[in-house]
Order: sequence, then structure tokens, then C-alpha cells
Amino acid sequence: MQENATMMTRHYRITRPGGYSLHTPGHKSLGARQGYYVDAASPIEACRKLVERCPSFKGETFDVQVWDNDKAKEVDVFKNVTPASYES
Repeated sequence: MQENATMMTRHYRITRPGGYSLHTPGHKSLGARQGYYVDAASPIEACRKLVERCPSFKGETFDVQVWDNDKAKEVDVFKNVTPASYES
């Protein structure tokens, strides 16, 4: 059995804070941003999977929320996530 198969997968909502200018609602409000939804074992893995789907996002910084029951848990927000490597 592979180690990854035993890891818990969570549903994450990923937003791109750099995509919003200073005076727009999405600049500070996570809820005002377009979100991308990814199932992964960690916030960093979620970002890597998003970059695989959208290669133009490579090198960006993301805000990642755990997304359970169609609602974000404010206590589970990972801000400014930038994986050291986007390689698979």
C-alpha cells in the first residue's frame, strides 16, 4: 500500500490574492474572490494540483481554505502559500 493512499484528503478552496488590485473587494476579502476547488492531502499539494490544471499560475502566491460542507472554516485559512517547488 502506498503512503499517499493512507493520507487524509480534504477539500480546499484556493484563491489568488495577487489577482485583485488595491481598491477592489477581492483584495482583502476571501469571499469576494474567484475560488478554485481541489481535493488534496495538504494546502501545498492543493496548490501544486491547481498549477497543474492552470500552468499560468506557476510562481504565484495563494490563500488556501479548508472547505467542508460547502462553507469555509475561517480558522483553517492558510495565507500566502507558495510551494518551494511546483514539480510533481
